[in-house]
Amino acid sequence: MSDIDRKIVFIGGDERNRHIYNSVKSIYKNTQIVAIDENEYNSKTVKNADIIILPTISSKDGQTLFTPLYKSKIYIDDIAEDLKHCKAIIGGKIDKKIGSIAKDEEIVIYEYINDESFKALNAIPTAEGAIAIAVSNTEKTLWGAKCLVAGYGNIGKYLCYILTSFGADVTATARKKKDFDEMARKSVKSVNTSEVNEIISDFDIIFNTVPYRILNDDALKGLNEEVLVIDLASFPYGLDHSKTEQFKCKTILATSLPGKYSPKTAANIALSAILKILSEVLKNE
Repeated sequence: MSDIDRKIVFIGGDERNRHIYNSVKSIYKNTQIVAIDENEYNSKTVKNADIIILPTISSKDGQTLFTPLYKSKIYIDDIAEDLKHCKAIIGGKIDKKIGSIAKDEEIVIYEYINDESFKALNAIPTAEGAIAIAVSNTEKTLWGAKCLVAGYGNIGKYLCYILTSFGADVTATARKKKDFDEMARKSVKSVNTSEVNEIISDFDIIFNTVPYRILNDDALKGLNEEVLVIDLASFPYGLDHSKTEQFKCKTILATSLPGKYSPKTAANIALSAILKILSEVLKNE
């Protein structure tokens, strides 16, 4: 079977997946998309797929596929049988349920969320989206604002760069010596992530990038109503969002920002990783 005969099916996603689909279809003609806009979810189409491409984050709740542009929820359990017939599933981060289905059926899984190039580039629209949220949800300028960036990974580093450029007073948290050394070279104030709850009352805006419950309830309850907390982390997030009504401070769970604020750029970043994987998948078949 030639490359052009391979059936590629996209399922769901946000604006990013729409752009990625259009680009992939221009290369691989036998490509379809379901569960987005007016494109109905079609069980037969999915069952006939050789390769399934899921959104960058396939599920946010572990129960349903990420389909914000579709009229209905799609439960993973309901489509498990449809997914069993493909040869490969591609996504940024594949949900555990889907991963389990793939393992049982010996379907090859390809995740690009940990690809170093993708992580570095995807941090840019994520950080810029976080800045947009901060500007829209405070009554003060970033210039002069005391900002805490929890976590000094790709997103944290770019956030520090942007915030410093705006004239903010920036402190970042980390655990590794190499990160502290880098912050020292860049004149970014630093503190150990383990001490974050002891210092958050000193800041106007707190950006969390750590996907663990590092911000405890007692510390958050001590923040006043002028403090803004933006949680950029993936599940289980940096704080317990079921308890935010107990806090005076404003908290925002801000996930999938590239798809909301910079979908074309984010799509091009993911597309590069997907095309590389598709080339590998097709070569190995």
